[in-house]
Amino acid sequence: MTEDVPDWGSVTEPAADPVGLPGNPGFLSPLVPAFAVRDPRGRPVVETPLSPRAQTLYLARLVASAGVLVAPVAGAALTLLAGHLLGSGALPDGRPAPWWLVLALAVVALVPGTLLIGVHTVALAATGSSRVGSRLTAATALLAVALGAGTVVALDRAGVEHPLARALEPLPLAALALTALLALAGGGAAVAATLAARREAHAVQDRLRALRRDGMRTEGRLESVRYHGRWTDDGRPRLDATVTYGTPGAERRVDLLLVAPADRVPLPGAPVVVVHGPADEPTGHGTAPGPGGPGPAAPGGTSRGRWLDDVVLVELDQSRPVAYDPDVAAYARAGAED
Repeated sequence: MTEDVPDWGSVTEPAADPVGLPGNPGFLSPLVPAFAVRDPRGRPVVETPLSPRAQTLYLARLVASAGVLVAPVAGAALTLLAGHLLGSGALPDGRPAPWWLVLALAVVALVPGTLLIGVHTVALAATGSSRVGSRLTAATALLAVALGAGTVVALDRAGVEHPLARALEPLPLAALALTALLALAGGGAAVAATLAARREAHAVQDRLRALRRDGMRTEGRLESVRYHGRWTDDGRPRLDATVTYGTPGAERRVDLLLVAPADRVPLPGAPVVVVHGPADEPTGHGTAPGPGGPGPAAPGGTSRGRWLDDVVLVELDQSRPVAYDPDVAAYARAGAED
């Protein structure tokens, strides 16, 4: 038996702060195993603290900076490509782009690419939703491409003297215009998807904050742990876990994602605390489905509402001994990575 990190929480005493996944401000310590339920699409539900205004402003600046850099790089690259493939070239006198210019564009593209990664990371940290991060990143990139390609077309049609927008042949010009329109349509769809994902993420965080504030804490146990050779970016194994809680004969079962250091993977039977709402208290009517699992929809509600009602928080129980798997080598970084 090994003692867990002090002050992590128990049935009678909640943890001091939220717990989430790596890369999220809610993740307290890389030394502590962390659990997260999954949504109906199989993505982990990450608990985050309330997003400060400064974080929102930082994300807005990142989006603007990435867009400002992606637009000219995309516009130049697409123009050179269109001129090379569909016309005599986009440079003055119809010359094709030299190799050093293509290489320079590839190097410059690393900067907006890094910012786009930052957009995804900060959006995930602010909302706890990888879906928001991916949709916002896609919207930023697509709208910037539309702006870059559209600007080249507009400059050419206006007769502005510019090395990449002067006397383009009709075919590459039409290709650029079509690219701009498609990117604009895709960017608009990505914006709509971002807003929808943000609303869902907000509802999830409201549920998690309500549980953290008013939820009931019930003893449970780690029923099973399954490792599939996947790791987090900072080197911790990701495992599928199942937790049961409640009284015998009325136990509920929840499927979870478990993130833990390789030397602190709890064994089946480890004590946990499940934080749930009063309506989730086992009443002897059988095993309730976990998030995204089978089961009837709530009366008068939607499947989405049913899923939010099934969301719980799970922590290791600090007041009882926890046994960890001594076979650390079994979780060595080998195989597929997330």
